[in-house]
Amino acid sequence: MEISLLQAVILFGGVHGLILTGIFCLGSRYRPFVANKMLGLFLAAFSLIIIRNIFEINGILIPFTYVSLISNALIPLLGPSIYLYVSGLVSETGTLKIKQYKHFLLAVLYFFLLHIPYFLGIDSQQALENEKELLIVASVLQLAIFIGLVAYLIQAIKILITINIKIRDQYSQTERLGVNWISALLMSIIFIFSIWTLVFSGDISIFRGARSQLSLELFWLAISLLVYGIGYFSLLHPEILTLNLLPQENNSNKTLVEDFKLSPLIGQLTTLMSQEQPFLNPELNLQQLAKLLKIKPKQLTYVVNTGLNQSFYDFVNSHRIEHIKMKLRSPESINQKLEVIAYESGISSSSTFNRLFKKFEKMTPNEYRQQQRLNLVVQA
Repeated sequence: MEISLLQAVILFGGVHGLILTGIFCLGSRYRPFVANKMLGLFLAAFSLIIIRNIFEINGILIPFTYVSLISNALIPLLGPSIYLYVSGLVSETGTLKIKQYKHFLLAVLYFFLLHIPYFLGIDSQQALENEKELLIVASVLQLAIFIGLVAYLIQAIKILITINIKIRDQYSQTERLGVNWISALLMSIIFIFSIWTLVFSGDISIFRGARSQLSLELFWLAISLLVYGIGYFSLLHPEILTLNLLPQENNSNKTLVEDFKLSPLIGQLTTLMSQEQPFLNPELNLQQLAKLLKIKPKQLTYVVNTGLNQSFYDFVNSHRIEHIKMKLRSPESINQKLEVIAYESGISSSSTFNRLFKKFEKMTPNEYRQQQRLNLVVQA
């Protein structure tokens, strides 16, 4: 097989995607299971489409043969798999419920219907266009797949927006990285989908026109680059494969701690935060703090929600802001960069720092610093 350098890059992208699929689906240490398996399914479908197209263009795979036709059933897997990947990241169980398999019904139906042109001896696009009734049926199904992909992307974006709003000021650096990662992934898919729509009419047969080999190869290259990007990012940040963005629920209506134990636990928690300052760790989460306090995460949630009338992350961030204020009142830190002070206090994002400071102090960090500088001048 003689292939160009561009085709080789595209083909290796497909092979690379299949290797990643094996890692995501068979790596038992990765959580949540359903999310990584759905990402693996998405990658497998994308990768096999890439490989099929390169094989077809080089004459290894003949268009409208059985394998070529049936491989079209990979396309309707893309929408459900990326939607279930995002929803799996906020799943409590990390498993796929029976009712969620309904999302693959269209792909299964399309798989069986693709046998019809094969058994009718359709061996080219021209032959398909001569069968008007079959062309209409194929176009209706392809349009349904097109609309389904749009709907699944919209649902995935809705989940991301909801989670982002709920944990905007609450997540650790890993969770922030996860939100940014999903945002970038969805935007990349939308970009590729837009090209597919505008240039190739979504591969809907009735709208299908002539297409150059170069335009096809550039489109497949974009898909390959997405696969390469997923592999590179997951290698650089393996924590995204153990990501769970399920926000902590308020359990204040459940008595998880006996009343006579509540005050002592509040005292222990206050002492822990004051002496050991675990909030300086930007990755601090509910499980880690509960372990330091030697109680269950749900009990810690109850102590903070009921005993202190705060959410867990408001509680942690209030300590970070108090630590920042203490440093800003110190002459030694008066000229230190605000971003450095925030980072040393457990807040690694400038935008989050400014938002949190204004939330707790009703003024910006710069305003607070100017106020402290003025106090130092007056005292002098």
